[in-house]
Amino acid sequence: MADVIISARFLPAIRRAAFSGEVEAGAWLTFRRSLITDHPWGGGEKDRFVLREITPLSVGDVVSASSTHITVRTESFVRLAARTAAEGSVSGFLHGHPGGEVRFSSRDDENESTLLNINRKKGGASAKLVSILCLPDGLIRARIWGKNKTPEATDVIITGVNMELYPEKTIAPHIDLDRQGRLFGDNVNQMLSRLTVVVVG
Repeated sequence: MADVIISARFLPAIRRAAFSGEVEAGAWLTFRRSLITDHPWGGGEKDRFVLREITPLSVGDVVSASSTHITVRTESFVRLAARTAAEGSVSGFLHGHPGGEVRFSSRDDENESTLLNINRKKGGASAKLVSILCLPDGLIRARIWGKNKTPEATDVIITGVNMELYPEKTIAPHIDLDRQGRLFGDNVNQMLSRLTVVVVG
């Protein structure tokens, strides 16, 4: 179980970096990792990745790009992977799909598998890679590459004055939430069903 936390202050930079007009663009990312060994709600382990830094790809980082693909050189990522391994943080990759395709493509799989291998060479066999996909409507998807070299889709939580949640899976609303759903919409029920509230005092 994992999630990706993004401060709302990063959103403008993410959206600028993910697109170059109608062409895919991207950025290298740095995350702080927090492994919760016994999650207080739900039990078990939870891997939390908190975005710390965005470095937009330079012209020299891009081999080719179009509305449906981006291919990157990895030299600058190798340097980032070495730094994050030394710091104990996690490096990642951001790109956009200007056409609005909500799924990671097979080319994305190939590119990110290469980046994961670089992270492993610098940080060992347990190293991970965080991948972020941004869509023109603002939707953000994320997945974590780990030990099985199979990416795991994960929730994205945007924190700030307002909180946004981009869940990976939809939860069927409980009958008790029917009234709220009709009044505020099903998105509110999706948000409420994932929140844990602690009252102190």
